[in-house]
Amino acid sequence: MTESDSGSTLTARLLPGLIGLVPLLALYLNRAVVLPMVAIALLGAWEAIRGRDLGLPVPRFVTVALALPLLWGAASVIWAFDPSLPLPRAVQLLGLIVGGLLGMRATQAVTPGRILSAAMAGLIVACLVALADIVTGCHLLGLAHGITNEALTQSPPAPRFKAGVSVLALWGGAVAWAALDRRWWLRSAVVLGLIGLLANRSSGGAAILALGLGGGFGLATLILPRLGPALLGLLAVALVMASPLAVDMPPSLDLATRYPALPSSTLHRTMIWHFAATKAMERPVLGWGLDASRIVPGGEEREPVWERPNSSAPPKIVNEQRIPLHPHDFALQVWLEMGAVGAVLVAGLLGALVVAGARLRRGAPRAGAMTTIAAAMVVAAVSYGAWQAWWVASLWLTAALAARMLAGNADSDATRR
Repeated sequence: MTESDSGSTLTARLLPGLIGLVPLLALYLNRAVVLPMVAIALLGAWEAIRGRDLGLPVPRFVTVALALPLLWGAASVIWAFDPSLPLPRAVQLLGLIVGGLLGMRATQAVTPGRILSAAMAGLIVACLVALADIVTGCHLLGLAHGITNEALTQSPPAPRFKAGVSVLALWGGAVAWAALDRRWWLRSAVVLGLIGLLANRSSGGAAILALGLGGGFGLATLILPRLGPALLGLLAVALVMASPLAVDMPPSLDLATRYPALPSSTLHRTMIWHFAATKAMERPVLGWGLDASRIVPGGEEREPVWERPNSSAPPKIVNEQRIPLHPHDFALQVWLEMGAVGAVLVAGLLGALVVAGARLRRGAPRAGAMTTIAAAMVVAAVSYGAWQAWWVASLWLTAALAARMLAGNADSDATRR
């Protein structure tokens, strides 16, 4: 018995190519990830119309958990510090949610094996291209970002890969477990090894952390299929609800002295998190309004923080902006913009996602779901704005792939080779 597509020929032909394109696009033009998501969503809309199936591709409780924070964020227009911000952002997020759900509908029309093969090929090609680019001086990356050859020689832009590598780390966990479920041991190891190597060469600390902690929760779930998801769910809720404790974060000088290996970006983030938590506690229940992080009073001001250029150099004082557009922590951003009520709703959403993942078959599928959720939480906790379109689109694409690869139809022994 072999797998067969249930969707149209159009979707079967276009979807694998779009999936395979995403990793390379994420590395070189991460903001453009929205474009393949839109294309995949259109395929999902076509499949829904063609099959006359308007049902949601996620459990009802997940749909409710998605809707409640969105509605609360939109309602914050009533008390927002700047009433012009919440509704446009809420509309954008609604569009991304609809697009994400349609994207999940599209992946359901193609066999799990083809989805897995396309994602795996895309990851391998993207990593090989980026690694070759780094070795030869990042000229392709420079071309994509308009960096001159003179600038390339002065400061190689390999760290610009960091955003894309974070996306690859999310995909890598789901792909690796789906491959292991088919006993593709070598291919799974190759994918994870290439992503880890690229993360190391591009200083992608968030991606490395996501791979490590995500994989840890996956292994825990493999060994303890009930306890693993339960621990992840509790940790997710605790992470969101305890975020305001950042008001007690030590000054960057103390951290630089105690932990010499901490990079400058981490030292800067400690200042951002402390300020964001302080402002969040000024409006602890309702928050400042959806999307208010970039205009919260005092956020544009600069504050002296300690910077350590490298582990062997002494730290020096530099002036950094208190909030450069967003707090670089999704939980703190929720508290700052949506208050305790929003935090409870977002914690509920994370809990619902863990429950949905825990419903998958024991073994690699359930472990893969926990790996993906944990990895996404890690990256969201240290990088990017919670509502950035490219990041939300990347999360939806990850969810669509993981849901199909890990929860697809059970494979026969004939397909396990």
